[in-house]
Amino acid sequence: MTDKVEAAIARLPEAAANGWLARAIEPVNPGTVTGPLAGLPWFSKDLFAVRGMTTVAASKALADDPPAERDSFAVARLRGAGGVLIGSTNMDSLAYGFVSRTELYGTARNPRDPSRLCGGSSGGSAAVVAAGIVPFALGTDTSGSIRVPAALCGVIGVKPSLGRLSKSGVQTLSPSLDHVGFFADTLDRARQVYDVLDAADPDDADQRQFAESDPAAPCKVGLLGGHFSNAMEPAVAEAIGEAARAFGAETIEAPLSTRARAAAYTIVAAEAARTHAERLRTRRHLFDTAIRDRLTAALLIPDAWIEEARAVGTAYSAEFDALFERFDMLVAPTVPCLAPPAEDALAMLPGTNIPLRAALGLYTQPISLLGLPVITVPLATSAGLPTGIQLIGPMGSEARLFAAAARLIEGCRIAADAAGTR
Repeated sequence: MTDKVEAAIARLPEAAANGWLARAIEPVNPGTVTGPLAGLPWFSKDLFAVRGMTTVAASKALADDPPAERDSFAVARLRGAGGVLIGSTNMDSLAYGFVSRTELYGTARNPRDPSRLCGGSSGGSAAVVAAGIVPFALGTDTSGSIRVPAALCGVIGVKPSLGRLSKSGVQTLSPSLDHVGFFADTLDRARQVYDVLDAADPDDADQRQFAESDPAAPCKVGLLGGHFSNAMEPAVAEAIGEAARAFGAETIEAPLSTRARAAAYTIVAAEAARTHAERLRTRRHLFDTAIRDRLTAALLIPDAWIEEARAVGTAYSAEFDALFERFDMLVAPTVPCLAPPAEDALAMLPGTNIPLRAALGLYTQPISLLGLPVITVPLATSAGLPTGIQLIGPMGSEARLFAAAARLIEGCRIAADAAGTR
């Protein structure tokens, strides 16, 4: 094993103590493996199939399922590129939540401040990167599950276009909105990981191909306001404002955003409940109490509501198509607040009656409905904790988003402080 792998393995007890680790995985790659990720340790969210292990998804309801016969496509790609998988990470049970607190693995504490949450559902993956244990980790994003913890932990989070990266071997939450993505410690590392994962999978019928965007083309930027400025904490607003000025962004609105958030919530709830309907019938007592009743209630969502939610999505997509005729990229805050306290379950978003934990998806859920590629770039704040800004592009514009993220990190002090020096 390489020195980096050994050093990461030595920190597994720390990862477990802080609620970041789901399960340790015996390394299978020798230290002499070549490839773009040769000898680099990494973690996978506890949602990805790993050959010989059960895909638990942080839920006792799945713990007795048979072990996977092969790696998920993403795990196989990263291993094939020389990366050394050393563990799976804690997450919201079945990926349904924003806090990464589970009955199996405990609460994932924020490495920037252990008294606070690291977000979810891919919270453990964001945390192990932010703590410097590994340079990258796999995650998934349905409603903000990569973007939210990336912002709260201060790391780069990448959610590519819907269907761009294969979902083969990944436990489903919401089939129409699930994305495979990842976290990275630097932008260069994020590009490396993306290039490895961006490959055709003949076993994924839903995978899509996109024409490449031109990263060198001029980039006119719009800052989403309205819904995306509601209830924002002052420290977050200050950081977002400085980043938006660095882009020369023009403030605009997307009027359907509040309805789009509700539509995304409805679709995810309905699809998640139907995905797990049989388990809810036979193993309901094994589901985490935090999600059991929510999923059970969601089984009652009528088809007409789902159809109406999808109609909102169609109208919202048309709204963004029009925006992308005027702008090459849109930006928005990732979260309205800094990382919430871990122990205060009843805390409200300041100035509102919205529970903090529900508010974490305020700015990510509307964008989720569109399936657009998003890179979350971490920003430092005057409060001493990180936040993040979403860089949003048309479908297939990942190359342009990476280029824009590089310009932001180079030209904006608060972005460079948070992301450019690790």
